[in-house]
Amino acid sequence: MSPAAQEDWLIQDLRSQLRISSLPPVDFTSHFNALQAYPYGCLEQTTSGVFPQLYINSELIRRFGLPESSLQSRQQALQLAVSRVLGMQKYNGSFGLWNNESAEEYWLTVYVLDFLLRAREAGYPVPEGGLSDAMQRAGEYLRSPSQLEYLPASSRFAVRAYAAQVLSRAEQASLADLRSLYDYQRGNAGFLGLIQLGLALDASGDSNRGERALTAGLAAAMQLEYRYVSYGSKVGIWHWRSSG
Repeated sequence: MSPAAQEDWLIQDLRSQLRISSLPPVDFTSHFNALQAYPYGCLEQTTSGVFPQLYINSELIRRFGLPESSLQSRQQALQLAVSRVLGMQKYNGSFGLWNNESAEEYWLTVYVLDFLLRAREAGYPVPEGGLSDAMQRAGEYLRSPSQLEYLPASSRFAVRAYAAQVLSRAEQASLADLRSLYDYQRGNAGFLGLIQLGLALDASGDSNRGERALTAGLAAAMQLEYRYVSYGSKVGIWHWRSSG
């Protein structure tokens, strides 16, 4: 190869493109479609299938090329989901995977409570009795780890940290409980639990512990190996990093 030809080859080989965006590199359309196409009607799929629709509007549909849907159809889907998950609520306020006779699902109980609270905030009617019972059960998870005695320590932390985040948004979490969970149990934490507990601590007035928990959680999420102890994944960590 001549020097000139070699130089041309090097220039071509080094040529690249740089794209800058304010959005994370996530294929929103594919994920949204996959959630809507969930084939089963279990507690998790019912909730996950409609959760994003709380935030969908005509502008976002155009922006991300999402499937066309009317406001009325989205409202109907959300109201149906609220009714369906409440039909899976057990006597103690928790939720079963398939119906109210199924075994108690700890982490998913908090997940459904999160969905119900956000649905209410968005203006959807959520029966107060079912919501109150679910909130009480999530509070028992946070206050009393003996409620979760059959779970491994890492899973107990995941449930309690998520409960801490959801309850703190509703101003129903005791700061003493949050501090105790951080001070004495954080050695059992996965990255998502640390992030959720950090948000709860910060929202409840302890910004020092909150910042330490968030920093530790983000650092753990960037490791090549980490523990899956909830429904968490690394998708979305870009947002936490970019928003500080």
